[in-house]
Amino acid sequence: MSFVLRGHDPVIAAIIGSIDDAVFTVDHAGYVTRWNAVAERITGYPADEVVGRHVGALAGGEDDDYERVLQHAAQAGRLELDREWLRRDGTTFRAAGRITAVRGERGELLGFVAVLRAAGG
Repeated sequence: MSFVLRGHDPVIAAIIGSIDDAVFTVDHAGYVTRWNAVAERITGYPADEVVGRHVGALAGGEDDDYERVLQHAAQAGRLELDREWLRRDGTTFRAAGRITAVRGERGELLGFVAVLRAAGG
């Protein structure tokens, strides 16, 4: 199942802002486009340092490893994951979550939405 993007919706933005999990979006190439306050808190990265960076750099792995993760999520529509992520201070933390492909009205891949919950909260 893929999420279909139908334009900007302030209600959706408010919902995402109220979620107690890290929520972020990446474009079809894997570059971060949005980063919520919970993602900032658990990673130590403010949005202005993350937006525009490749998500692989934040996942504590190689970009090409994360490219495979995104390809799988695109093919399947969504992907459950549990992996190590990198904090700004260089430490890592474990987080489980889901990456969902976002498709336009004509079915074209626009990017991905990730929702992560750090272990222990």
